Amino acid sequence: KVRLREAIVKSVSIKARGGTPILVAVCFYGKEILSIIYGTEYAAVSIPFSIIFCSQLLRTTSNPFTTYFFSMGKPELNRFFTGVRAVSLLVFIYPAVKFYGLTGASMAVLVSSIIGFTLQLNRISVVIDFNILGFLKIIGYASIISFPVIIMWLLAHIVFEIGGTARIFAGILGLLLSYGFALRAFLNSGNILPTHN
Repeated sequence: KVRLREAIVKSVSIKARGGTPILVAVCFYGKEILSIIYGTEYAAVSIPFSIIFCSQLLRTTSNPFTTYFFSMGKPELNRFFTGVRAVSLLVFIYPAVKFYGLTGASMAVLVSSIIGFTLQLNRISVVIDFNILGFLKIIGYASIISFPVIIMWLLAHIVFEIGGTARIFAGILGLLLSYGFALRAFLNSGNILPTHN
């Protein structure tokens, strides 16, 4: 059980800490990213784009939970949580789209993903004695190392007022700083993962 717990914590930690700075960059630089890749007319959907990216990161982070259910010979648990997400989406999608359009649709997907993930996390915490506070530590650390992305956005938009796609370079620099801090923390401590306590 200890090895299984450590493996799940390590996998979730790597995904969360690797993906959170990118998520923050997408949230703050969504317009620029879409403008460069698809054209300026797509910049208007930067908010739904960011929300969908968040949903996908959440699903990716929960993949170790799904792997655990199958490895333990309990695929019915995965079907249950998948069903919960589907039902939640059916409940929220119509009013969300009706009142908030595309942004509402993406929010419905995110809310259903959060509900499914929360139930999965609760189940995992019971089965393998995984301390949920340990997971919150992972999220907290991932958020902290993402601050350089936000700082570079503030500098580019407010202080120096950099215009157009040149702002992307500020975002890239922010990402490099974020991952640089994470690497430095790893080298200094020898372990980028928190304990499960």
